[in-house]
Amino acid sequence: MKVVNIFNLLLVFSGVLCSCRQQQQRQQQEDTSNRSYFTIEETKMVVPVQLNDSVKVKLFFDTGASLVYRKESIILDTSILSKNPTWAQNSVRETSQIGSSWSQIKIRTIFYDSLHLKLKLGNTDIVYSGICATSFKNRWRLGRIGDEGIFNVPKSDTTHVWELNFENNYLEVHPADGYNFPSDCLVFPLDSPKNGSPFYVTLPLKLRFPDNDTLTIHRKFLIDSGLPCDVFLLSEAPEQECLNCRKDAVWLPYWVGKGGRNGYRRYYTATATLCDAFTMDSLRVYTLDYKHTMSNLYYVGLNFLKRFNCFFDMKNKRLGLQPHRNFHRAVNPLVRRFYYSTHKRSDGKFVVDYVADYKENYYKAAGLQAGDEIVSIVGVPYGELTLETARLLYKLDSLAVDIVRNGKPQTLWVKLNPNEPTED
Repeated sequence: MKVVNIFNLLLVFSGVLCSCRQQQQRQQQEDTSNRSYFTIEETKMVVPVQLNDSVKVKLFFDTGASLVYRKESIILDTSILSKNPTWAQNSVRETSQIGSSWSQIKIRTIFYDSLHLKLKLGNTDIVYSGICATSFKNRWRLGRIGDEGIFNVPKSDTTHVWELNFENNYLEVHPADGYNFPSDCLVFPLDSPKNGSPFYVTLPLKLRFPDNDTLTIHRKFLIDSGLPCDVFLLSEAPEQECLNCRKDAVWLPYWVGKGGRNGYRRYYTATATLCDAFTMDSLRVYTLDYKHTMSNLYYVGLNFLKRFNCFFDMKNKRLGLQPHRNFHRAVNPLVRRFYYSTHKRSDGKFVVDYVADYKENYYKAAGLQAGDEIVSIVGVPYGELTLETARLLYKLDSLAVDIVRNGKPQTLWVKLNPNEPTED
């Protein structure tokens, strides 16, 4: 009798093991046909998609693209339309100048509507009502990486939940009805105003800096996957007063104004805690001191979002952030530090506006001051310097910088640091 009972128990136990193995196999063989796998290229999220069931393109996905959100349109390079002229026949709506709020550069754009353009993500068709056609690849700085346009979530899409899975780098849209976020998601109200930028979320962030100073930022953030930063605060944000007192900022270039006038941005590294529930190491908080046309003072960008799998549920107006441990920072390896800014006067002379105040700034150490006119660097007239020339110069041990100060010519010798970091 005992032998029979033991035999029966063994049968039950083996059945449970078999069931567990089958469940694991089903999970391993999950359907991935509805996923569109993306790559991060030059700190931008590039997704291969299909338009109108026939044309394959690579588009830059940008949750901060307010224009394409409001108009439910896709920005496409004019070369795509020239190969598919029937997409835009008899549907011109308007011609305008558009650009990014982060830059004053504007380019001519033609808007076409009433097109019902289909964009296929995985095996799901998302319908857009128009196209913004522009010289995207050649004239807009966002088009440098070979992608062919920009898309965002259409503002009227309440039938899907959009998943940005940064753990495995795919984008997937799910039917909204009956969809449940993963159980370990942090869930926040999602604010999507009818006008203005697309997505806002209020987040409580507690920051601890390396010297154990703390700062709490509990604000409404604009969600911008096209911004290659973690957290960004603009000049009017009151938290900047605290950050400006710190001496551990990393200074980086920032192009402002027409003509590419050079300026700076800074970032501070901290350990951040979200909702007292999830800790993020090496979070970078960026600041900008310049006048701007942005609609909000607080942003979370790509390197914040990449720490989570993100779920945008427009029907129920909620955002799900599922923490994961596969975070890899998206960086541009060619970004040098910011040293000084200049502007070109009406008489053609280049005058220093500002010299960055940090110990490792070798131009400051050499004595460069605001108000100096820079005549040449290593004999090359300052106005003739190119990016390629600058890269060659920074391979030298030192630079002879000819300036004019208070009407008197002099030469500054700038000793370079060959081991200086060159990424952001």
